[in-house]
Parts: sequence; structure tokens; C-alpha cells
Amino acid sequence: MKNLIIILFYGLFISCHLFGQEETDSLNQKRKNEFVFLPATAYTPETSFTVGAFMEYYFDVAKDQKSRMSKVQFGGIYTLRNQMYFGLSPEIYTKDEKYIFSGLIKYSKFSDRDYGMGNNANAIVHQYNLEKGTEDILNYLEFKYQSFGVEALGLRKIKPGLYAGINYFYEKLWDYSLLADSTVIVYQDPIRDEFNPERLSNTRSGFALALNYDTRKNSNSPLTGTYVQFRNWYYRPWLGSDFNYTSIIIDARKYFNFYKEQVLAVRLLNEQRYTHNNSLISKFDMSRIGGKEFARGYYEGTYLDNHMTAFEIEYRIPLWQDKESTIWQFWKRLGLVVFASGSRVYENWNGFSLKDMRYTVGFGGRLLLSAEQRVNARLDIGWGLDPQSDFDKRHMGIYIYISEAF
Repeated sequence: MKNLIIILFYGLFISCHLFGQEETDSLNQKRKNEFVFLPATAYTPETSFTVGAFMEYYFDVAKDQKSRMSKVQFGGIYTLRNQMYFGLSPEIYTKDEKYIFSGLIKYSKFSDRDYGMGNNANAIVHQYNLEKGTEDILNYLEFKYQSFGVEALGLRKIKPGLYAGINYFYEKLWDYSLLADSTVIVYQDPIRDEFNPERLSNTRSGFALALNYDTRKNSNSPLTGTYVQFRNWYYRPWLGSDFNYTSIIIDARKYFNFYKEQVLAVRLLNEQRYTHNNSLISKFDMSRIGGKEFARGYYEGTYLDNHMTAFEIEYRIPLWQDKESTIWQFWKRLGLVVFASGSRVYENWNGFSLKDMRYTVGFGGRLLLSAEQRVNARLDIGWGLDPQSDFDKRHMGIYIYISEAF
């Protein structure tokens, strides 16, 4: 563990140095093409410790000094759970940011957990490992898979802060298999067929009507502003999809700056999915509670279903921050946060109830990597408060990551 901590902070030091270079170029208004190296060091319950690196190439398409530099990012990660990910993602900004184009090509080989479906993680699964000669009684299935995906987004400015366009997504999942040598599902919902592998090994292809509203001055860690993202997705067989359903997703965030650089961040999330012709819905596209970015404390996917209504709040407090400090004066770059969330997944509107919300609470520390870009490294500890989310034990998650949760 000591070596892992050393590697992590070595990565943070390199990141800070590179962000500083980018700030100098911005201040001197040198719109030069450049490469930036970003080490990818992180820790989450889903991946354990992560090592890897990404390279970003910045180039100027707009040539107006006001628009953001375009870039292409490529690289990959490897985790201590033998998971891997490789991705290539371009972002193109035209003059005055009248048009924004972005995309993603990715490959991953991952292991994960399947808790079934619904607002109760109460399945009972017996897993037996022949090599270890042990039997585990769990409320989830452990599985692995491979995936390849492509995403493309094109947006046009309607007025300052408001963009509209089209989003396309394709993903192929294969090589689905259980990790345990022997598995027996003792209990699951007999009507919904919770562990149907067709929900996990499939092809998903669809497009969405996209709308973005953004008044934030900075997207890394905003002081003030509003961000709203709307997506109306259509997954259809004529697009090559194994599924036939429609989804509507609204993600709204508001940032309040009450005192100095202290910020209250509020997030509201609503997701709705409606099937056609008795189609299934991919579990990887269902509403998912948990993870490093939302409902920290629950393992990602502990609760998932067709619909979700949720909120999250976070109060961010910089401590003795000095923008002129060096990386070695880390005590001048520290901050604290406290956060809480409430989420409810449900099969249909008849199943929605505020009394059955799944709550999380937590706190964390922040290390300022770039004062100009407002980039933070974070260490968060969150608790899921549903006592039956993991039988008699409550969920707890530790997250080390670069960038805020939202």
C-alpha cells in the first residue's frame, strides 16, 4: 500500500506540472499545438487501484483566441482487478464555438457485479471457488465481459450557453461469463428474470436529440452557474440494436457561491425508459445507483432499474489556499467537502415512493492541482445507509480521483 500511495502522489505531481504549462500558454495567448501527458492514477471499489496514462494533443481550429482549443485524447488504464480500458476521444471547437463536435472510440475488458434489478438488493447467490475450496453467499453475481463502443456528438450554438444537436451511441458486449467456478441462484425475482444474460451480452445502437445549457465559467470545479443536459434516446432494431426502447434523461446542476470560494453544489437527476414490443433493456443503460460520480458509498449498480429520481448535494470548502504556492506547499492547496444523496429506482411510476429512497453521506479532501483551471484531486469516503444493501453490512466506498464528482 505504501508503494501505491507513492505512485499516486508522483502522478499528481506530474499532473500539476503539466497543468501549469497549459496555463502559461493560455496567459501568453500562444495558440500552439502541443502534447500533454496525463498519468491516470485512481482508486474506486469497482476497480481497486488503477494505473495508466493518457496523452492529449491540443490544436487550434477556431483561431479566434476566445474559443477553447480542440484536442484529441488517447490512452488506457489497467487495474489491480485485471481490468483494462483503452480510448480515443476528440473534441473539436469551431470559431466562436458555434459548433462543437466530440466523440469516443473505446475498448474495455472488465469484471463487475450484477445485483439484479429493483430498489432492493436482496438476491441470494451461492458461489463456489474450486481453487480456493471456499463458498461465498452473496447478493450479487460476479461476471466479466468485453466491450467495444463508439459515440459521436454534434452541437450547434443557439445562443450563448445553449446548444442543440444529435448524439449517437453504439456498443457491442461479448464474452460474458461468471467468475465463480460454480454458481447457484437461490433467490431472485421470478417475474422479472433479473439475471438474464441477454441484458448483459448484446449490441446497443441508438441516437438522441441533445440539448445542453451551460452558464458555468469553469466546468472543472464551478463557483457559480447552471448546467442542464437533456437527452432523448431512441434505440431501434433498424439501427442495429438488439433492444427497442426510448429513454429521457435530464441532468441538472446548480452552483451557489455564498462566501469567498466556498460552494454549494446541487444536482437533480431524472431518468425514464420505455420499452416497445416487449423488448428488454440493457443493464448497462439502466439507471444505476452508486459509483465514483453519483451516490458515492454504494457499489455502482447496487440498485438499478428502468427509471430513477435522485438528488445530490455537496458543500466545498477551500482551506488555506494560496494560488502562488508550489506543489510542495500542499497544505496551501487543501480543501474539504461534505456530501449527501438520495436515489430511488423503480420499474414504473406505480413503484415510485419517496419513503424508499436510498441515501448516502460522506466527506472528503481536496488537493488543488491547478488554480487557474480549478482542477482538484479528490479523496472521498462515502457510506450507503441502506442496511440491506449488502445483507447485514452497509456499503462503504473510498474514491481517489482527479476531477470533482459533478
